[in-house]
Amino acid sequence: MAAYLAELGLRPLGVDPSLGMLEAARDRYPDLDFALGSFAVLPVPDGGWAGAVAPYSIIHVRPATRPAAWAELARAIRTGGWLLVAFHIEAAGQPAGSLLHVAEWWGHAVDIDFHYIDPVAVVAELAISGFDLVSRTDREPWLDIEYPSRRSYLLARRR
Repeated sequence: MAAYLAELGLRPLGVDPSLGMLEAARDRYPDLDFALGSFAVLPVPDGGWAGAVAPYSIIHVRPATRPAAWAELARAIRTGGWLLVAFHIEAAGQPAGSLLHVAEWWGHAVDIDFHYIDPVAVVAELAISGFDLVSRTDREPWLDIEYPSRRSYLLARRR
């Protein structure tokens, strides 16, 4: 995502809580900026960002801590700034609100939780945190190309 935004002429900052992921990103894109951080503590002063893109990252945040994540994004994004968030709604055997724990992925031992999230809940949480919904798009999966889940894309603007 950071490389794409840089190609558009923007100066993105990639943020990840994993040092390993940051190392991989820096190796692959040495001319871009990456920083350690999370939805709990973003590495930016108040109102320091014009916007944020969070593709499939909020799915790793527990429901009880999601409101704090939205509040931290609201702190980081200036008034009038944008937030684009994407997440999985549901998949076979995984309704919205459910949790999938993964211990093995692509032949590697991992310890990852994936939360399937109801878009109505996210829109309400965003509103409480100071974002106005501009657009919502839900879609079916692209079969044989990606994980077979329904997905939601929300574009919101900071009040």
